[in-house]
Amino acid sequence: MSSKPVSLRGVHVRYKGSERDALAGLTLDVDRGSLLLVTGPNGGGKSTLARLLAGLIPHFYPAAVEGQVRVLGANPVETPDPLLGRVGYVSQDPEAQLVFPTVLDEVAYPVLALGGGAEEARKRALEALSLVRGENLYERTTFELSSGEAQKTILASVLSTSPEILVLDEPLLFLDQESKAQLVNTLRTLKDEGRTIIVVEQELGYFNGLADGLLILRDGRPVDATERVREAVEEPPAAGMPVAENRPVLEASDVWYRYPRSSYYVVRGFSLSARGGEVHALVGPNGSGKTTILKLLAGIYKPSRGSVERRGRVYYVPQNPLLGIHGPRVIDETRRAHRPGGVEPEAALKAAGLRDLAEEGVARLSHGQLRRLALAAALASGAEIVLMDEPTAGLDPESRVFLERMVRSLVEAGRIVVIATHDAGFLGRVGAETHFLAPKLLNNLN
Repeated sequence: MSSKPVSLRGVHVRYKGSERDALAGLTLDVDRGSLLLVTGPNGGGKSTLARLLAGLIPHFYPAAVEGQVRVLGANPVETPDPLLGRVGYVSQDPEAQLVFPTVLDEVAYPVLALGGGAEEARKRALEALSLVRGENLYERTTFELSSGEAQKTILASVLSTSPEILVLDEPLLFLDQESKAQLVNTLRTLKDEGRTIIVVEQELGYFNGLADGLLILRDGRPVDATERVREAVEEPPAAGMPVAENRPVLEASDVWYRYPRSSYYVVRGFSLSARGGEVHALVGPNGSGKTTILKLLAGIYKPSRGSVERRGRVYYVPQNPLLGIHGPRVIDETRRAHRPGGVEPEAALKAAGLRDLAEEGVARLSHGQLRRLALAAALASGAEIVLMDEPTAGLDPESRVFLERMVRSLVEAGRIVVIATHDAGFLGRVGAETHFLAPKLLNNLN
């Protein structure tokens, strides 16, 4: 038996209902106290590897597994119980991991679940929040957290049990630049303490000098680093979006908003004026109100003060694309979304680079593929106002090209596009007008 904390031999994973392997004969060893960086194109098998090491496959994600899997000497395919508290996992969608109403309860619970007392759990929760620079979250409720704040909360929850192995799936996904640097420094500290860390990530530059190894997965198989740079992606075809019959309008006037039972306004005096053929961007640190503003613009939330006027149909693409996708097949999603004035379902999938996956089950798609599907549904909907929350998060270079072309198709057809993002390069390429948001203050009730 291998003494390595992670050891895989000829591992195949095929999800239930899929016709192809998500991992296809993977052999891997990870040394104790090292940091392995895992990257590759969307759908390459990265998240599958993370779920396997965390003990979620096949117990939470039904799948057939072949080959030998050993994590800390145990076989998580048979039972994940020996890994409880010893392997910490943070998914691509941290908000889906939140269970409790307050941050303190969320971070303290793993210690309580493993038999620790209340005082010990509170002490460890404070230490873990401090480690991820999340002291300001201590008294917050989880329903009002931004995705970046949720990321910090779940990471602190995982760290509260002092796990031997950390498995992080796209941990930089929703973080602003400062928080990304803080997270990398935290991982450096944990590595120096002897923890073993596996990070699935597209943004490799942050890990220069920190990663001990690089695993590139494509089609469930490792590829050589020299193969990572692929030929330039050809410009995707125009989506064929019909020009909007009536010029849409989106007006937000002095909008304020605070969540029920909250003691402060997360949005304070926000205004925006947009017309058809324009791209607007909401930019600011984690917790500055970007997602809340999008939901106000979409009509999901009602302003506490101020007003929002919409002339035109609205389509909202959330940070977690699964929230707006119903499936069961890829083609079913664009057919469901299609309305007069929208791109035909098959053409929308082609514009998103998903035509070859039309008959695939939605549940089998990677996070990046799901995000492209959500945007394809927006094209098919024919909406005059399209709101996108972190649309580039987790996308590989090829997917980014498709996304940029889809945004240009919407703008050329006279639609309004409003984007919340940390991706300055993307905003420059699509010509967005930027609205900068300040961090929220905890004493801003007046």
